[in-house]
Amino acid sequence: MKKLICLLSLVVASVLAQAQVFPSGFFPAVPPFIDGFDGIPAGLYTSFPMFGGNGVAARTTATGALVVGNAGGLALTAPNYLTPTNTNVTIKMVTPKTAFGGFFMLAPGSIGPVSIRFQFFDPLGLPIGSVVVPCPAAWSWIGWTTMPNWQRVEIDAITTSTAGAIAMDEFRVA
Repeated sequence: MKKLICLLSLVVASVLAQAQVFPSGFFPAVPPFIDGFDGIPAGLYTSFPMFGGNGVAARTTATGALVVGNAGGLALTAPNYLTPTNTNVTIKMVTPKTAFGGFFMLAPGSIGPVSIRFQFFDPLGLPIGSVVVPCPAAWSWIGWTTMPNWQRVEIDAITTSTAGAIAMDEFRVA
């Protein structure tokens, strides 16, 4: 039994040592693997389906809300965009994917500075990698590929202010 545990530990350590997250330029995707939050009514949510039922967005805390709407009329793709408020968001796919990306910016009325942390997890829930980038002031593409494939990504606002939030639109997965 000890030998099996040691062997499994070595395999897991080897896989984790090779797990990586790489920046990705804008990539093409086809429906249903494009989601601009336009297929659901504006409102406050704890979770909702995405990518034609191939994924789910959910808040990462017991409180707060995933706010879908068009505050300030700034949606990149009308009518809606997503702003997690007093929570962060996790996107979980039904099947593993190689790439994730979307358009991000500082949410209207937010007080910066704000950074965005992307944490990717494999189908077993093991971490693949984590990346922190500055949150842009205007809609900007931020995309990633992973090795191995990811099945869940957590997107967190890192801020020194309770008034810092991230606006998100036009997610793509491949």
